[in-house]
Amino acid sequence: MNQDQSPWRYAVNIGLIGALTVVMLALIGMVAAFNKRDIIYKVVTMGDTLLLLTAVFLSFLAAKKAGRDQTLTAIGTAILTGVITAAGIALLVAVGQLINLRMMFINASPALYQILTFYFGPKLGIPLVLLGGVLSGLFAGVLYLAPPMLRKTLITALSSVMIAGVLQDMLRPVISLWGPLAKINLFLFAANGLAFKGAVGLFVLVALLVYGWGRKGSTVKSKVVGLPAGQQRTLKIATMLAIVFVLLVLPKILGLFLSEVLTIVGLYVLLGLGLNIVVGFAGLLDLGYVAFFAVGSYVVAVLTSPELGFFSMGFWSALPFVMAAGILSGVLLGVPVVKSFGFWSCPTGCGRGSAAPRASAKFPISA
Repeated sequence: MNQDQSPWRYAVNIGLIGALTVVMLALIGMVAAFNKRDIIYKVVTMGDTLLLLTAVFLSFLAAKKAGRDQTLTAIGTAILTGVITAAGIALLVAVGQLINLRMMFINASPALYQILTFYFGPKLGIPLVLLGGVLSGLFAGVLYLAPPMLRKTLITALSSVMIAGVLQDMLRPVISLWGPLAKINLFLFAANGLAFKGAVGLFVLVALLVYGWGRKGSTVKSKVVGLPAGQQRTLKIATMLAIVFVLLVLPKILGLFLSEVLTIVGLYVLLGLGLNIVVGFAGLLDLGYVAFFAVGSYVVAVLTSPELGFFSMGFWSALPFVMAAGILSGVLLGVPVVKSFGFWSCPTGCGRGSAAPRASAKFPISA
């Protein structure tokens, strides 16, 4: 998209993109499918949120194109983008009343049109859709012009509410494991989605935390940096111990499912670190190090499986042997490879300040 075009033309172009996007989301069935889940019970559904986020995001981009020094232009272009995006929904509903679009799009059902018009029908629903576009654009424009701290606070708090609504099926069983704190479920959630009071409470709590840290965070950081070296070292040790403690109690807090998810994530993080070591530090494009994962998994399986009739160790008692097996297999496979590249062959006096190792003729070492 041309960066030199005027903000108004940019708003029209990005609004047309938004209109096509919301129409596509509706016709492929995402709006109808997401509408079955409430973010805030009987107030906002996931389908509404999907369309609203599209309009607000594109309107925000339109306001950003105008710039903070042009207040009226930023708000005007944001509203224009929101209206054009909403016009895509209005046009879909209007065309759907005249033509049976289900001949081409199976999801273009009367139920979809009811969802898009807030169950008021086309005559009243289409003006409401356009009004929603105006309000979305106005919100995006004001959000862009707001002070950075306030904008960050609002975005973080609203995102927290949306994430809690989307992940409600995962959060409810986790919070139910917290003993006396399990009563949070009664305050936070309703039958299907967040309770209105729970959503407001979560929004206020997150907003206060983000805003408070934004006001005092730099002061705290500067005080920590200004501490003597001994106190900084003590603080780092205490922080590491706190992190280890949290990691140890985390499975009890999160429950079985989320603990398994975090375990899989941790395994892939380790794979990424291994790739960084092999490629980033050694300069070798080699993915064979994944085999050491297999070595570790088989060794721990043998040591912790009493059904085999050999060992009956627990995980922590088997962990040192697993690490030793991984190191041994790495040495057995690594030493011949390193030797074949000539890294062990060097001139006399390969000490500190001596010449670089001599490359073999078959595998020269480039500088």
